[in-house]
Amino acid sequence: MHRSPWCSTMQRFRNNPFVLFVMIRALFILTLWIIGIDCIPKSQDDSKVVGGYYIRDISIVPWIVSIRKFFEGEGFAHDCGGSLLTLEIVLTACHCLQGGVRDFEFVAGSVDLENKKAGQVRSAKRIIVHPECVDLDEEGTFDVGVAIMKKSFQKTKFVKTMNILSWNPKEFESKMRPLLKSRTSNCFVAGWGVVRNGGNSASRYLKGVRMYPITGEQCRNIYGKKRKRFRYFDFDKVHQQCGVSRYLNESDCIGDSGGPFTCKGYTVAVVSYGFECGTPTPSVYVTLPYFLEWYQKKLKSKYHGTSSVRRTSQAARVGPFKNLCLSGVLFLTELVSHRTSSFIVTFLSFVLVASQWLS
Repeated sequence: MHRSPWCSTMQRFRNNPFVLFVMIRALFILTLWIIGIDCIPKSQDDSKVVGGYYIRDISIVPWIVSIRKFFEGEGFAHDCGGSLLTLEIVLTACHCLQGGVRDFEFVAGSVDLENKKAGQVRSAKRIIVHPECVDLDEEGTFDVGVAIMKKSFQKTKFVKTMNILSWNPKEFESKMRPLLKSRTSNCFVAGWGVVRNGGNSASRYLKGVRMYPITGEQCRNIYGKKRKRFRYFDFDKVHQQCGVSRYLNESDCIGDSGGPFTCKGYTVAVVSYGFECGTPTPSVYVTLPYFLEWYQKKLKSKYHGTSSVRRTSQAARVGPFKNLCLSGVLFLTELVSHRTSSFIVTFLSFVLVASQWLS
């Protein structure tokens, strides 16, 4: 049988470890050059955090909000994350909104919690939590709520409303499911949560963690071994989605609650709860279809201003360069893992995104 020159070349590479090493090293350097230093995690801090990487450019997630709560003796301090559903409405977890309107302030447009000059600060005129939000100490059923701002946020490069798959709950569900099943959806969470398991100090800078959705059955099997009440718990029925990191050693943590769970640039869920940060135990997120049903019936007509909404047909996706950054980070992870087949698939995906960016 005739063998193509390409096949012969690849066979020589496989038989020559040194040549293969040189190829991988060259691809590694090329990748660093293309994706830019802003996409690379700060490796010097990796031994001290629950994993993840620093997001230096807020325009990657311009809809994220730091929800700060008033504490006696401390003043306002970061407590939870949130997302700009509209420029007037902050979407977050129900358990993040326990208190009165004067107990909170909302900051958008900055990655640095300590930079008082950056970002836009707003206060709420009303807080509304989902009527079925219960069991806040455990599984946080229907753990969603909204805060209505006294003054709308101003749209800028760094402050924008979240990308939404559809305002129609059923259409949202149909579009969300394929994203959650795909291994190439680049799902991640972002927030200022604590930087180590068992810690109590928020991260000064915004961080992100790549997460992989798993099925409700997989989640039940894991949680059921730790807590009896989860042995027969139906995550899908209460609109909860579980996720784990690639190597089961990274996750969102305390202080990340309420923040966005984003896949391919679209916010599909809200960070709700989890146990044992940075371990194989999954994190749990509340998906948005059920929230949208409640929102459409009870809140939309009163608070949904047309001027502050990014319509589905015009929703700006994460820009090509931002997609390149996310693909680059994934590519580097595969490179380090030494899994050849997975590396090749990931690298081809990276090249595709890179070609789109350079075109």
